[in-house]
Amino acid sequence: PPMQKWFSEVFWSEEGSGEFLLEKQWVQVRDSAVFYLLPGEIHHIRPVSRKWKYQWLTLDHKQSPLWLEAMGFTKRPFPANSCPT
Repeated sequence: PPMQKWFSEVFWSEEGSGEFLLEKQWVQVRDSAVFYLLPGEIHHIRPVSRKWKYQWLTLDHKQSPLWLEAMGFTKRPFPANSCPT
């Protein structure tokens, strides 16, 4: 179920597509792309394609939004190469 969470989370889509609810609008992520959520945002995620494969990483620290910004995470979603699993 949709839930407000107090950590940052990075989602790296690898195959297929899904959507994230951001500020009352669904944002689609497809193929190799990265989307992230910040502390206090609602985590509401749904698949769009029959199969959607993604990896995720949780950053549970109050400075995590600053870390993401420093790494160039400034827009959502953004295209990416293969996920470094």
